[in-house]
Amino acid sequence: MRSGNIRSGHASGDIEEMAVNTEIILLENKIDEDFKLQSSSQFDEKILKVRDAFRISLAESAEAVLGFDNRKRVLQVALSKLAKDMSHSISLNTTRQKLVSNYIEDYNRLSARKRFKLADLYQTNEQFFEKYAQRSLESQTDKGDLSAALIILHNRGLLLKHPGKNSGVWLVPNILIEKIKDFISTAKQGVIIRKRPEFAPFIELCSYHSFVVEKNETELIVPSLLPESDDSILYRIANKGHTTLFRLKFAYFMPHGMINRIITGFGSQPSEKFYFKSTVIVDLLTMGNIFLKWDLENLVINVGLQLHKTEDLEKVSRYIYQNILAAYHGYQGISWDKYSNYYN
Repeated sequence: MRSGNIRSGHASGDIEEMAVNTEIILLENKIDEDFKLQSSSQFDEKILKVRDAFRISLAESAEAVLGFDNRKRVLQVALSKLAKDMSHSISLNTTRQKLVSNYIEDYNRLSARKRFKLADLYQTNEQFFEKYAQRSLESQTDKGDLSAALIILHNRGLLLKHPGKNSGVWLVPNILIEKIKDFISTAKQGVIIRKRPEFAPFIELCSYHSFVVEKNETELIVPSLLPESDDSILYRIANKGHTTLFRLKFAYFMPHGMINRIITGFGSQPSEKFYFKSTVIVDLLTMGNIFLKWDLENLVINVGLQLHKTEDLEKVSRYIYQNILAAYHGYQGISWDKYSNYYN
């Protein structure tokens, strides 16, 4: 990472924000390649390769280092330490090689199957560990070896670690992707009617990645497939009487998936909601009626509010803004009740 070709520490700021809850697997500036050919003598490049599982490349300019502030210096030291830690923990010993080999055999066998239930693609960590510990060459396989094998397989795209409350793994990710596509394709006007209970970890996975949001017990919303507007009388009533709170203008782009995360974040709260491709109206009964409308062409989000009762307008504005900011950085926001209780 080099300050010479990133603007005002934007990348390092993003990493600092997200690293609290995220494992950093790869840091690599793809625009470095040509620049390094022109000025290779100016750089001390440190490349760590870990058995092809992943690579962290850190490069800095001797001149640029002088301009680093303390925050960037601390961050670079932390990243260097992380690289050394990962090098130690993900090295491939005989046991880990056998675990990976055993899973790849199962992966090939599963990939050849023609029909799957979602439950066939999911295992808890305990099930995964128990199965592959029994097949290991070692009589007692260390849990660290199992965890390391899992990370290597995840980094190579051979399985997917489940991100939600349930701790587990998804086998054969390419088939899982097809299952997600098939599920989303059942939506009509952006709504999936839940006719029977779905496999809970699957819905949790789809919700985590903002593919769907649970509107209520019988409906799931697919944000990317929502209609542009609604002519119903309920929508026209809900769409009236908002006071404009603020307007966000993005300088260059809106991050991929941000709008889905906004819809998911506000929409997952217990309330009445109206969803459209460019508008969300959320009636938070304990606070008020939030109106969010975005213009993707001009990179603008308009935020309005109709309060049900006396509330601190600055507090409400800050709550909405921080939830949008969370979506910008790839996180889900928090509910108004939790926010209100915390900041009382």
